Amino acid sequence: MQVRARDLAHGLVSARDLHRALANLAWELTVSHLALLALATFKYALATFKYALATFKYALATFKYALATFKYALATFKF
Repeated sequence: MQVRARDLAHGLVSARDLHRALANLAWELTVSHLALLALATFKYALATFKYALATFKYALATFKYALATFKYALATFKF
């Protein structure tokens, strides 16, 4: 039910209908807020995953560089 100000002024809307309309509005706002919160949480999780992936790639590149340096040291000094 949609409650209008003119209906309230003329007493056409009961307190029960007004309460129901306000409760419905509160519920819709809560659901909308939860949906936005879920979307923000998903975006944060995605950004965190991308950061973790970039960190892993950097660690892998560092390991490859260390391995190449070690191989070079072995070839140079011939233990």
